[in-house]
Amino acid sequence: MDTYDFIVVGVGSAGCVLANRLSENPKAKVLLLEAGPSQIPPEIENRIEIPALWPTLLGSAVDWGYRSVPQPGLSERVTYEPRGKLAGGTSNLYVLMHSRGHPSDYDGWAEQGCAGWDYRSVLPYFQKLEDQEDGTGPWVGKGGPIPLLNAGLHGPNPTSVAFIEACRELGYLYTPDFNGPQMEGVGCHNVNIRDGMRFSAR
Repeated sequence: MDTYDFIVVGVGSAGCVLANRLSENPKAKVLLLEAGPSQIPPEIENRIEIPALWPTLLGSAVDWGYRSVPQPGLSERVTYEPRGKLAGGTSNLYVLMHSRGHPSDYDGWAEQGCAGWDYRSVLPYFQKLEDQEDGTGPWVGKGGPIPLLNAGLHGPNPTSVAFIEACRELGYLYTPDFNGPQMEGVGCHNVNIRDGMRFSAR
């Protein structure tokens, strides 16, 4: 019987990163367990790679198709919660937008007793992960394994441009980087794309 030093259950975004880091030790034996298919049908593989086709993956063979419990804040509506059923998990079918979360979320965790989880403490780890093409400020990560393209610099959809312009005319703040100090406002997101293809955790 084979033995392992580490067993990672679920090869989604977090599981892939964890297994990769653990396997950096050449002496460690790491086993990955994934409930999704080991072979992805070619027609789905192509749809995963092409960013514009992400909506076609919802409800497909690689989506668990979860539903929430009734939500009191939504008049008891049940919401559709797509989750990836393959190596790389939901990083294969989400909308490709890269958002760290609001700094106050992390500061709130620290205030509730999670020492070291305040935004200033976790920022260096975000920066270590990221490789953002444009330099919008000192919070930007460069040289990491996750490519971040500014969608506004790569021929954005004319409808998106018109929407942003209309919002600015109405007085909404322009946000050049939603991972910067001002998350509220309108602008183009950073997206996980490299060489025109989705960059997932797998």
